[in-house]
Amino acid sequence: MGNGSVKAPRAEENSCLPSIHADPPHLDSDILRVRITHLETELARRNQEFQTQELQLQRLQKELETKVSQIEKLQDAIHSHQTLGLSPTPLCQHSCRRFSAINQGRFHKVAVEVHRRLRAKEGVSAEPPSADNFLWRYRPSSVSTARTVHKNSDTKKLINEAILSNDFLKKLEPQHMREMVDCMYEKVYSEGQLVIQEGDAGNYLYVLAGHLTFCFSAYSQVKLKDDETTFALKCIKKKHVVDTRQQQHIYSEKKILQQTNSSFIIRLFRTFRDNKYIYMLLEVCLGGELWTVLRDMSCFEEPTARFCIGCVLEAFDYLHCMGIIYRDLKPENLLLDADGYVKMADFGFAKQIGIGRKTWTFCGTPEYVAPEVIMNKGHDFGADCWSLGILVFELLTGNPPFSGSDPIKIYTMVLHGIDRVDFPKRIGKRPDDLIRRLCKLNPVERIGNKKNGIMDIKKHKWFQGFNWEGLQGRKLPSPLKRELRGPMDHSNFDMFPPDSEEAPDELSGWDKDF
Repeated sequence: MGNGSVKAPRAEENSCLPSIHADPPHLDSDILRVRITHLETELARRNQEFQTQELQLQRLQKELETKVSQIEKLQDAIHSHQTLGLSPTPLCQHSCRRFSAINQGRFHKVAVEVHRRLRAKEGVSAEPPSADNFLWRYRPSSVSTARTVHKNSDTKKLINEAILSNDFLKKLEPQHMREMVDCMYEKVYSEGQLVIQEGDAGNYLYVLAGHLTFCFSAYSQVKLKDDETTFALKCIKKKHVVDTRQQQHIYSEKKILQQTNSSFIIRLFRTFRDNKYIYMLLEVCLGGELWTVLRDMSCFEEPTARFCIGCVLEAFDYLHCMGIIYRDLKPENLLLDADGYVKMADFGFAKQIGIGRKTWTFCGTPEYVAPEVIMNKGHDFGADCWSLGILVFELLTGNPPFSGSDPIKIYTMVLHGIDRVDFPKRIGKRPDDLIRRLCKLNPVERIGNKKNGIMDIKKHKWFQGFNWEGLQGRKLPSPLKRELRGPMDHSNFDMFPPDSEEAPDELSGWDKDF
């Protein structure tokens, strides 16, 4: 059959092709209609099966994408452990939290209580630490001698390779990388030689907050002589302020607190000084720390969390209108007054930057710090909005979305963004949406950092029906009001033994205008 003709199929072959079988001439139109109807029904059934299979395929594809995402997160975690030289450890939430009680360096007397509060988050700053945050005081009785490991050129090469293999550290400039390696080598100082001072790059020494880091201010509850009005008296050793060069920070904190007059921010009434101490007379908050309540309750229900966030929003609205950025929001820095209302305290990282301006100082708490702060791109009020989203997450779940045993790991997770976080089911749709809008990687896109400022957050659906006027007028009942025996009841705070070491005189005169 090479001429291109086609041979007609045999009768047997036609029998297997019923759909194209030519009907005998005697079939009438009724039979054709029945057969057409049957074929249409069969076609519809096949289409339905196809659609069902298509939906199933889409569902399986979505499950596959979810599994791939989970695998990527696990691989990132494994890689992070390997590059940092860490062995797998049990997940420890709040592993680096700060204890807020004041002990003036008496670690050996309060070790048990400090151990109980080690889960408090610790703030870090590239600036010299504020006077009420840290005690950089060397105590020979508290420091053990570590074994010195001598390093050669091979060791330096190994350290360089480890840094380059880390996703976060490999972005450093070559000069910074060399400085990081150099600081791991032993540096010998003679007695009386200056080790580090303000402004140094830290090539040889990095001061870290840890178990041997203490506050050097003490708080006492005091009352007026003629009535039962109580206050919190903050006592700071002047010698420590001079030794750590924190004079300017003390004045800055005083200035900001004197400027503020909000029922959602702790008040500073006046200051005093003598030869040994400077004093700040502050509003007393007998309800204790919000973090302590959160720790005891594990997590808050939505109405309780909404009330707390409402108080914080009022404080932020007030501060931002004054051009002040807070930069250290976390449960540890929020206090409860006698009525259970939340008040913002600890203004060690606060700074007046003005409206529409930025600042570049690296500071904050790793779990709460914004991506632009980590990347040193300059930050504004958007950094406070980011931390507000983290606070909503922690109040509802009991843990921040970004946590780990190492700040570098936390910073890496922060840079990946909130979309890489698995939200627990207890976070509803509305708070979920608010958190994601507060934690946009681009600070310009964050709710609360736009033209209308904090008002946009107040109008979010999560606050639908919330009594803002009642909150502002303190007529809204607080779900966190705690029973008190009277104005001198300090049972909601941790107690420490009195300091047996007398403070030395400091007569340089730096505090003459305090």
